Amino acid sequence: MPEYQGRGIGRSALQQVLEIESKSNRNIHLEIHADHEHTLNLYKSCGFIVYHAQDYYDYRANPSHS
Repeated sequence: MPEYQGRGIGRSALQQVLEIESKSNRNIHLEIHADHEHTLNLYKSCGFIVYHAQDYYDYRANPSHS
């Protein structure tokens, strides 16, 4: 919800999960929609790295009927 964005709630929750999981020696993998730049920046700032990215394409034979 927009009124809760930018308050550090997501970052705090993510960092807590990362702490717990790192104690268990578990790897964490994420899959996100690449155009969510704000979310991508959050994950990167918490130590995640992009190791694979894939673009998707849409073909419409008759775009006027979409």
